[in-house]
Amino acid sequence: MQASLIEALQRNPHPPLATKHHQQTKPAPYGHYIPNVIFQTDVRPPPEEETKSWTKHGFNRVFMDDDQAMAWVEKTFAGTDIPRVFKELPLVILKADMLRYLYLLAEGGVYSDIDTRALAPISEWAQGAVSWPSGKPPTQPVRMVVGIEGDLHVWRNWGSTYGLGFSVTGRHRNFQIAQWTIASDAHHPILVDCIRRITDTFVVAQAWNITHYRAIEMLEAEGRWTHAHKLRLMRKPWEGDVKGERMSVQEWTGPAAFTDAVLSYLLAVGGIREQDLYGLEQPVQVGDVVVLPTDGYNPLRETLPNPRAKAIHLFRGSWKDNWDSAVHLDD
Repeated sequence: MQASLIEALQRNPHPPLATKHHQQTKPAPYGHYIPNVIFQTDVRPPPEEETKSWTKHGFNRVFMDDDQAMAWVEKTFAGTDIPRVFKELPLVILKADMLRYLYLLAEGGVYSDIDTRALAPISEWAQGAVSWPSGKPPTQPVRMVVGIEGDLHVWRNWGSTYGLGFSVTGRHRNFQIAQWTIASDAHHPILVDCIRRITDTFVVAQAWNITHYRAIEMLEAEGRWTHAHKLRLMRKPWEGDVKGERMSVQEWTGPAAFTDAVLSYLLAVGGIREQDLYGLEQPVQVGDVVVLPTDGYNPLRETLPNPRAKAIHLFRGSWKDNWDSAVHLDD
């Protein structure tokens, strides 16, 4: 899979920086290579008022519904296993997660959930970052900007703080990187690693299915109908949210998988460990990746407007009604 994926990316080279949607901006001495494109996906396009915060901040919008997404994956990754894996993923949310990684891998830009709002142009997303561990100005371009979603070590009740009815302990990682918003240059190694993890787990899920249904067939052949029926009714691993279960949504394609890919890269390129980021209060750059504190993509409502906040997640309207006035969207 890795060889064929690389070949597909070579057929779809990184767009020239001089093109309309892929202009290098320079928020820091060494700039960044993240296109000013916002990519979003849903079953149907959202109303214009749902997207105006992105266009207001200079983003060029790309949207795909389910059919468009499948057609794009088949065209972009033709000759690889990616279209088959994408098509056969058993849940819509698994496809939605994989699609964001695939689009950013092939095209670059910003992926953000439909129920998010931009708070700054892409030229400002890496501003204020210092190199880790020196604390000096960065000396290389930025190719990815990620934000901390939750840090149990300093923010134990972040879920209840948002009034969402869950605590951070319901997450699969006590320290977790957000994947509802990701900014990246095309062809970034973290995204390749995400796809590798997803396809590897897909193979495990296929093996689980084969074993599961063979067991049912054996029970039925032996006339053990009650046991076979119970096995048929058994919830599949991806239908639950068991912490640590490899085939659960969070571990297979979601924030747990993305967190692991990001932290593996940071360790490889900069020797930075998860615990080095606990309680982060200022953006740091490790190699070509900028890590934002929790208020980068996850600011508290009462802190807005907040110059460190780049985007905000509204959790499908949990406090959507009042947010516009808080951040002066229509100014």
